Amino acid sequence: MKMNIVNIIYQVILITVLISFFIFYMIVGGSAGIGYCEGGQYFVGNHGDYTEVSRTVWIISYVLEALFFITIAVIPIGGILITKIRENKKRKK
Repeated sequence: MKMNIVNIIYQVILITVLISFFIFYMIVGGSAGIGYCEGGQYFVGNHGDYTEVSRTVWIISYVLEALFFITIAVIPIGGILITKIRENKKRKK
């Protein structure tokens, strides 16, 4: 029972991060990782086009992008761990 709850929470967090990143990317018009900061002005980039944004929006974009790539790395690791835990529980029974 506890494993199902952990699995659901894990999936909800992953989906939330992925959707948040893509929605924010589309609304803002780019990504801080592709953009740049120059002379106190902040720009997000999208395939060579740059849009000026506030510092706060640039930081949020940067954090969401970092979370996105961390999440992508965690997906297979989390899946492997959940599978191993389930296998160990089956062996104990």
